[in-house]
Amino acid sequence: MSASLIIIKVFYVIIGVIFLKSSLSKIKRPMNFYYAIMDYKIITKKRIADLVVPFLVSLEFLLACLLITAASVSSLIIGISLQLFYVFLILSNINKEFKNNCGCFGFNTPRVPTLKHFSMNIFLLISIIILYGLQERI
Repeated sequence: MSASLIIIKVFYVIIGVIFLKSSLSKIKRPMNFYYAIMDYKIITKKRIADLVVPFLVSLEFLLACLLITAASVSSLIIGISLQLFYVFLILSNINKEFKNNCGCFGFNTPRVPTLKHFSMNIFLLISIIILYGLQERI
C-alpha cells in the first residue's frame, strides 16, 4: 500500500469521526435537533420535518460509518451533499438568534450562527471535496 493511499485513508477516518461525533450528539438528543431545524425555518411543515429530521440524523450516522470503514467515493458525494445543506442552513440564518440549539458539534446548527460557524463548515466541505479529488486521481 502506497503512502498516498494511507494518507487518503487517514483523512477518510478523520472526516468520518467528525461526522460521527456530530451524529451521536443528535442521536442522544433528537428533539433538540428537530427543534433547531424548525427554528431555522428551512422546513416549515411539521409533517415534513417529522420525516426529514430523522433521515438527516440517520444519513449523517451512516455517512460516518461509511467514511470510517468503507472509504468509498459515494460516501464522499453524500458527505458533500450533507455539508452543503449545513452550509446553506447557516448562511441563510447568519447572525440571527434562535431559541433552540441541537448542541451537535457546536457548528452545524448553533444558537447564533456566525461567520466562524460558516467558515468551519466551509472548511469541512472543502476538505471533503479535496479528498474526493484525491480519491478520483488514484
